[in-house]
Amino acid sequence: MRTRPTIQARGASYLRERESATGIMRRARWGTARRPDPKLVARNLRLSPIRSAVERSFAAMKQWYGYQRVRYRSLARNGLQLHLMCIAINLRRALVLSPV
Repeated sequence: MRTRPTIQARGASYLRERESATGIMRRARWGTARRPDPKLVARNLRLSPIRSAVERSFAAMKQWYGYQRVRYRSLARNGLQLHLMCIAINLRRALVLSPV
């Protein structure tokens, strides 16, 4: 019986095929905090501005709109709720950023 690869394995192979990498920040190995790998530090510094912008949006969803847990059981309904919440956040940002 052949087993299907996990989602993570499929995602990793997809990124390898396109010679790309994930945007996940890496931590130093345990016990090496005093002398972290310079490549690791440089990579995290490159990813930090991107991640902060994304994390800000997730923080807004959690704090302003109470999106800590999904409300519905169906994937389609939760997807719709997420899309509507993103529309609300974008409308709020447009209102704040528009010159009146």
